[in-house]
Amino acid sequence: MSSFSPEIAAHALMPKDLLSQASSMHFAMHLSPTYVEAVLAEAAGGEFHWARSFRIEAGHQTEKDMVAFVNDRNWNERVFRKCTISYDVLKFCLVPAAFFNPESALNMLEFNCGKVDQGFSHIEMREFDAVLVHEVPTWLGVITHKFPNGRFFPSAYLFLKHAKTIAERDGHSMMIYQDGSMMMLCVFHSRKLLLANAYPIQNEEDILYYASNAAMRLNFDFEHVYLRIYSHTKDLSGLNLLGQYNRHCDLVFGDQDLQSPEASFISHLHILCA
Repeated sequence: MSSFSPEIAAHALMPKDLLSQASSMHFAMHLSPTYVEAVLAEAAGGEFHWARSFRIEAGHQTEKDMVAFVNDRNWNERVFRKCTISYDVLKFCLVPAAFFNPESALNMLEFNCGKVDQGFSHIEMREFDAVLVHEVPTWLGVITHKFPNGRFFPSAYLFLKHAKTIAERDGHSMMIYQDGSMMMLCVFHSRKLLLANAYPIQNEEDILYYASNAAMRLNFDFEHVYLRIYSHTKDLSGLNLLGQYNRHCDLVFGDQDLQSPEASFISHLHILCA
């Protein structure tokens, strides 16, 4: 647990009175290279009762420490009515349902994303009449044993589902998911998906590069596209930079802090889309 500041141990325990209500609760967790987030909400209705986000100290994070941290919590002492767990991966692709074949899923993923060194899986996305083929981290196996009733999926699954619901009915829409050293980007035209991809990033300039390059490749005006940003941190430098080149730039869930101070956009997506 050395990756996490020592004072968070008690803060990370779920209250017993909420555990006793597990049969009516939705437990959601997101696993990122830079943080672990867990929330409890009403399974019917979505009202948040408990939310915690634990950021890993920069330069010290390891997958082993993250798994150990989750294992040491009391989050699986009861069986929740609903349990959903997401994780970030860079390698994923959407395959039209009519052309999808489970036996060739790995070939499809590697054709689009390069060699896959870990596991892989797929999940149906009826909103797009497609199947999302994606990489699965090897360390996830330990977590699946801890939460045998959990539904597991990459964050791209939640991101794409929600992005489609808020895409403009007319014209182009662009959505950016930013977390640490990765970003996901999707582009719609009149709610039809044109692009969905993930990229490694080092700074805000990289985000601007990939977003503006996508606009150029798809032949639309980046300045006037409806641009929506999803970010876990409170750092708005990326939003401010993109706002210099785009007139319709907005932070999604930016006003949710009053409802649940420690639940970021990814937890809201669990409640809305999972």
